[in-house]
Amino acid sequence: MVLEEVVMQFPELEISILNLIKILQIVGGIIGLYLILWIINFFINLKRVKLLKNLETKIDVIDQKLNKLSKK
Repeated sequence: MVLEEVVMQFPELEISILNLIKILQIVGGIIGLYLILWIINFFINLKRVKLLKNLETKIDVIDQKLNKLSKK
């Protein structure tokens, strides 16, 4: 709509405007892909943190048991 009006007023800018639109589409696609990968990485990190916390609690339990055994 706005693009058509600009092209009608300035026909010599048509190629430049179309190239600008293509560049903006490519940049938008790259940003969108980055955002999707960032969200996936966020959920993977949440899972990793949960597993590390479980591992830490298990190590603490084993450490407490070893301390009890070493005191005897």
